[in-house]
Amino acid sequence: MFSVITVNFAQIGSTDPTQQENILLIRALYGSAVLIIAAIALLVLFAKDFVKDLDRLLLHECVPRDTTILRVEKIVKIGPDAKANGCNITEIREIQNNMPHDYNRYLFARKMSQTPPPFEKFKFYLDNEKKPKNYSENDVNFEVMESSSRDPDVLKYRVEYKFPVQAKPHETKTMKVEQPTYSFSDALNGKMDWIEFDVNAITEKMKFEIELVDGMEDDYYLDYPSSPKDNDGAIYDIEIRDYSRQRMWNSEANLKNEKIMPTFSGFSSCFKMSWVVYHPKIGYKYRMYFTLKKKVEPVTEKQITLSRYNLPPNLDTLS
Repeated sequence: MFSVITVNFAQIGSTDPTQQENILLIRALYGSAVLIIAAIALLVLFAKDFVKDLDRLLLHECVPRDTTILRVEKIVKIGPDAKANGCNITEIREIQNNMPHDYNRYLFARKMSQTPPPFEKFKFYLDNEKKPKNYSENDVNFEVMESSSRDPDVLKYRVEYKFPVQAKPHETKTMKVEQPTYSFSDALNGKMDWIEFDVNAITEKMKFEIELVDGMEDDYYLDYPSSPKDNDGAIYDIEIRDYSRQRMWNSEANLKNEKIMPTFSGFSSCFKMSWVVYHPKIGYKYRMYFTLKKKVEPVTEKQITLSRYNLPPNLDTLS
């Protein structure tokens, strides 16, 4: 076939009608072959995109979308009297009701290593209100539970309360709860401590923030704990676990590769530590490790674990 084709192309200038018909036929065959190859290539590309879209559709169907958590924040402020009176912690939830019906109550659940404060110490705010709500224990179904588990990862106390958010259909509401806590006693004594959040719904943004205030930053700074080390000999910085409390190594590596890591404000004092994660994965527990270290004046770069990750500089760390 190839020799015939070559002869026909060589005789393109011929005026023989039969040869002209052969040339037209060969051109048509070549054109058809090109079109078939192009169609197959487009079909393969379309099939790949279809599979991706199908996966997204199936995932979309499996994920609860009746409500969306637009923002989750845990903010801890540590002052000089923290050992005696505890730290102050603020929890914020911004929820969007995607349903045609009211969303009445939102469950807050906090795990603590130390005895929880009494209900009177809790302050509840809704949206931009400056004055806290005058809720009673019955209004929020306040409950304290104590665990008898010997698992070191299971904290002893669990506090639950249901915030009367009363979100109308397709309405967005912001809840804020302030309280003292004694849960960070390890960090106050220079030991490894952490702050964490369980993701159980679609969440747009998750933020942890720890700040030294009221002169505490004059004597201490925030850092990752120097010890103990994990099984790979690395320091504890962030951790992601599933429902069975097993580490999700791939998810951790993805965040580290993308440099989605805690940041430190104020290089000379490191008085604030923050970690922001967009679209955290449902069903995972996100944990940020930290501790307080006594200042040795002046604080040098070698004292700050920040440099171990070669994080990009920002306005706070360029001083």
